[in-house]
Amino acid sequence: MIRARPREAWDYLLHSREISNYTYELENEQEIAAWLSDALGADAGAISSYLEELQGDEQLLADLRAGLASNARRDDEPRLGKRRAQYCVARVERPQVIAESGVHDGLGSSVLLRALERNESEGSPGRLIGFDVNPDAGWLIDMECHRGRVELVYGDASLTLDRALARTGVDFFIHDSLRTLEHESFEYETAIRHRRGRLVLYTDDASLTGAMRDLGRREGIAPSIFTEVPKGHYWRGNELGVLVLNI
Repeated sequence: MIRARPREAWDYLLHSREISNYTYELENEQEIAAWLSDALGADAGAISSYLEELQGDEQLLADLRAGLASNARRDDEPRLGKRRAQYCVARVERPQVIAESGVHDGLGSSVLLRALERNESEGSPGRLIGFDVNPDAGWLIDMECHRGRVELVYGDASLTLDRALARTGVDFFIHDSLRTLEHESFEYETAIRHRRGRLVLYTDDASLTGAMRDLGRREGIAPSIFTEVPKGHYWRGNELGVLVLNI
């Protein structure tokens, strides 16, 4: 990867504080609307407007910058990248419950919560349940601002996920945790078992384990795949995957 993008690699080494969970913007962000329009059966123009809505959210970006600046291992600038697609799914689908497995810093959670906040102002309230093994995960989330809208569950998802989703159900499930075929498949099956109705499954690396493609073959539905093109970063990018299970 470094040989493929040497200039970007040097820029990363000289200027970035990130040593894991890389953040970057996308060269092909403009293609997200068409991808999600096909995946969700939604209007591409509406999705484009949600992308613009997030792009222009100066208050959210300022809050994230302030939070990131407090951590010596994160870059100050909130590069939302794949999280823009998650935001659009949340705005289009208006889920009552989003489950996010793998909270990490809470950058993606913060974006999802902003979508839920806007949904609520338009008459469609929802909540986010985040799962992570690290008790420090989610440090970037403004828990006071989103009181009653977010719950963080710490511990091994194999022990916590089923119990939590049995209580709430789920409409939009995001896999961003342990990347093994067994664990990713377990998370999808658990989400399916507790689906409230139409269920959107999302992964930010559909090519790694093949779990989403396996599930799609079983259900007779091909996942919709989006190949990232990172902007100004040496990372190759991932394959974002969306699979929709209708009632």
